[in-house]
Amino acid sequence: MSYVDLADLRYLSYAERISGDYNEFLKKTILPQFQKRFSLKLRETRVLDAIAQSERPPTASHISDVLRQDPATITRSLVILIGKGYIISEEDYNDGRSRLLRTTQEGKDAAKYFLDVFDRVVGTAVHSSNSERFTHDHSKLIQSLELVSKRARAFRESQRMLRRALNNHSPQSFG
Repeated sequence: MSYVDLADLRYLSYAERISGDYNEFLKKTILPQFQKRFSLKLRETRVLDAIAQSERPPTASHISDVLRQDPATITRSLVILIGKGYIISEEDYNDGRSRLLRTTQEGKDAAKYFLDVFDRVVGTAVHSSNSERFTHDHSKLIQSLELVSKRARAFRESQRMLRRALNNHSPQSFG
């Protein structure tokens, strides 16, 4: 295995760990509040948000690329979102094989509400470094955010090492 392959493997490993931490953070802190108003799972929420944030109506293939998810996974989420009335699928007249995805008003409201809850929770955690100032025990939230931050720093350092190795064109140990 070449040093570039090892660097890629380490990069993917860190990216997966950070993504896992982020998803765990969302599931434990954001989704419980969000789901009181909108009955969507994390996967559907991510797809809905990606559609809502797109400048132009995206296709399922575009959403799959943006979220780096398998097309079948995106399709399952789209079926749920369409069935619940959060998005609509329209024919793409430029490409008869594709469908354009648009959020309904309820979909826009759900995507905005998710971001509002996210901003509120993260803002509370960021603006308070003293856990005693919280009215509830948010120690798990703080631990999760600290872990994400630690792994992000390790990830950035790994990228720097990779850049140096590739610039020097010589094998380098990444251990």
